[in-house]
Amino acid sequence: MKNMFHNKDNTMIPNSSAVSIHLATKRRANSRNVTPIPEKKEADYCTPASSTTPIDDMLGVKFGDLIVVSNRLPMTITRKEDGNHEYKKSSGGLVTALTGMEGREFKWIGWTGMECEEKEERDKLRKELLEEHKCYPVFLKDDDADMYYNGFSNGVLWPLFHYLYEKNTTFNTEQWEAYKKVNQQFCDAIMEVYKDGDMIWVHDYHLMLLPQMLRKARPDAFISFFLHIPFPSSEIYRILPVREALLEGLLASNVVGFHTFDFARHFLSSITRSLGLDTTPRGCLHNGIFSHVHVFPIGINPSQFSSGFQTDACKSRYAYFKDKYKGKKLIVGVDRLDYTKGMELKLIAFEKFLATYPQYRNNVVLIQVGVPTRQDVVEYQSLISHVNEHVGRINSTYGTLDGFPIHYINKSVNFDDLCALYGMADALIVTSIRDGMNLVSSEFIVVQNERCLQENVSVEDGYISDKDSPSTPSNSRSNSGEASAQNFNVGKPPGVLILSEFAGAARSLGGSLIINPFNIIATAKSIFDALEMPPKERIARHRQNYDVVKTNTATKWGSDFMHEFEVACQYQADPALFHKLSLTTIPRLVFKDTLLQRSYARSNKRLFCFDYDGTLINLQKYPALALPTQRLVNTLVNLTQDPKNYVYIITGRDKKMMSSYLGKLPRLGIAAEHGMYCKHPGSKDWTSLYKYEDIDLEWMKDVEPILQHVESRTPGSFVELKESSLVFHYRNADPDYGMWQANELKLHLEMAFNSRPMEIIRGKKVIEIRPVNVNKGIAAKKLVENTPDYDFVFCAGDDATDEQMFEELEKFSLNMFTSSSPSRRRSIDMSPIKKAIPPKDVFTCTINNQNAQFSKAKFAMSNPDELLDCLDDMTKWARDNPEKEQE
Repeated sequence: MKNMFHNKDNTMIPNSSAVSIHLATKRRANSRNVTPIPEKKEADYCTPASSTTPIDDMLGVKFGDLIVVSNRLPMTITRKEDGNHEYKKSSGGLVTALTGMEGREFKWIGWTGMECEEKEERDKLRKELLEEHKCYPVFLKDDDADMYYNGFSNGVLWPLFHYLYEKNTTFNTEQWEAYKKVNQQFCDAIMEVYKDGDMIWVHDYHLMLLPQMLRKARPDAFISFFLHIPFPSSEIYRILPVREALLEGLLASNVVGFHTFDFARHFLSSITRSLGLDTTPRGCLHNGIFSHVHVFPIGINPSQFSSGFQTDACKSRYAYFKDKYKGKKLIVGVDRLDYTKGMELKLIAFEKFLATYPQYRNNVVLIQVGVPTRQDVVEYQSLISHVNEHVGRINSTYGTLDGFPIHYINKSVNFDDLCALYGMADALIVTSIRDGMNLVSSEFIVVQNERCLQENVSVEDGYISDKDSPSTPSNSRSNSGEASAQNFNVGKPPGVLILSEFAGAARSLGGSLIINPFNIIATAKSIFDALEMPPKERIARHRQNYDVVKTNTATKWGSDFMHEFEVACQYQADPALFHKLSLTTIPRLVFKDTLLQRSYARSNKRLFCFDYDGTLINLQKYPALALPTQRLVNTLVNLTQDPKNYVYIITGRDKKMMSSYLGKLPRLGIAAEHGMYCKHPGSKDWTSLYKYEDIDLEWMKDVEPILQHVESRTPGSFVELKESSLVFHYRNADPDYGMWQANELKLHLEMAFNSRPMEIIRGKKVIEIRPVNVNKGIAAKKLVENTPDYDFVFCAGDDATDEQMFEELEKFSLNMFTSSSPSRRRSIDMSPIKKAIPPKDVFTCTINNQNAQFSKAKFAMSNPDELLDCLDDMTKWARDNPEKEQE
């Protein structure tokens, strides 16, 4: 299978994952412009050294079975009077997609749909399901199932995700607890059959907590999730009281899939707004797992419906309908009786059509199939009542002795009748007010194509020449579509799809008449346009839609998803590439039994340089809340008590705040405001790492009013005034507007002050303006230069300002190490210089960096706690090995 993935337009482009390893490695080497370092042994970095091996050779992961997890099993189970069970296979899109995937074994785990109190019956069901269907049941008590399924899943999530929260959304703590309980039961059931290497694919909104539960049970598991319904905008999603928990649940997945780009975009926006996490168009890194977010529009398998229309039973029903509705235009609607399907709007629009175009009152029939669902729910009972009222009113108004304009069928229709109706339809109308994809549209298109083929109606482009076809709408619509078709001797042309813009299928079926179902007048006009559409336009629109449907099949959907799932899992499975940081070739840094421990043990004078926010403590919404934890204080005390260790915090924070936070630790050095103010270990005095006379701060009085102006127009933002720099914070602003304002501010300052001695730096949700040539990189370099005999350097940071430290320390180490060799000194007649720090004894580490593959650091860690763990391991080793520490 080729490495491909979908872009937002659902076109297929090469998957960059397969080459990112090579490119990232080359980028880091080229950006540093350094002499290659001899290859280290595997144990030196806790990972295999090769990171430029082709992906197919390097990631030889052997996957186990696929475990498919959904709310219900892929069949309906009925308990018969004799105690046995009847199994009827479901025909949903998910079942079709997975059964069409060749060469893949899978197990299916789901709820049985009924309570089984007796152990004997449960054992019997397990045996039958496993032997006959390769399925594993989850048994739920009726009360739990009701609160989990009817209560939280369909009483809260379903209406909210379909933008119907005002009328139908209620939150009940008991239902939420049942939802958590059932998700845990699914997790337990999966763990009973799970084997190493198995891939777990979780489906839909009923199980949004399950990925996180699985991750806790098996941190190394391969987990994916697909949402089959819309994901709402962040403004709607934020209403949910448990919004954070559900997002956390999904972010434990390696892959999260959606039908459309809009749904994926809403998901990423909700992560930013509800969890405060940074995202990229590719996904989000959280708790050491990168969740790849992809778009996979599901389809149908066309052969099922094309062959269905060819059966004798279907042909018989088609002939019956053709005779029954002879001389009339036929509009078909097929929907579940759900308030998201917009059936009331459809009926009102059809009523408006009859009122506006009286010539059609006795010449058109709307056949509306309303498949009952959840009839025990009050809201659905109300919907049924309203639909019946609309149908009765319209039929009583426009009905005659010859018939009624609406034929309403309040039940499921068999497959033969469904295909026959699709084939007969002059138009299919879908008025969903929110929908995942709406596969009815695709079914209609396939059957229409098959019907045209059987009736020798060409649906190829250009079948009707321009000279044969009227060129203007006014001429072309003087007669009905059928009459026009007879004039061109092409038979009945393909039917027209009238499709709501709120259905996911509208993003791909561009040949449809796209409508806003809330605009009743425009929808009525679209019905008229569909019935009056000339054959050539019908054919062109159908051709466009059919090309999409025949390509984006259910089988392809499943295969595409599994390919991206496998790629993501391969990265996770290889610790050299993925250990707690996805999509990065930077190895994770740990202490025990590694090069870090050996270097630490043999060193006599060690320099530690740490950023503060995001490195030693987690990022906070406001700077004043970033208080050092007791654990951090203890770690720093233990680290600084070792006389070999010289520890500095190099931060953009001002000296007053850093003094109040950590100034009482006597052996801790602090370089505040990027080294403008520095307190060395053992000293109480603040000096500078720079010459004050070289620093020009006159620009600050001109820049400050501009920042204050932007702050006043960006709710949630604030300006931090320091002695030598200014910072615009927008972490608490609206994410999109804050980012936009920050971009505008940076652009304006760069244009207006390009000749002033200042730098404009973008950090994590901040824009910082500081003096030129004052940064953490220069500060760290000066610390090394001012003390000639360091033989070990450890540096950690988390954002763009820390990259300068990584770059300067590595550059300084390599230059000094190269120039200090005897041959090098002789060749350029250099005097002996101070002792150099070998590159292998310089450790630079990025913390929780989503773009870690682009970092200049040698190593990576996931979060501040992991860094503190590493530092604690160092001090513990020194305590446990005093004799080695004194060597």
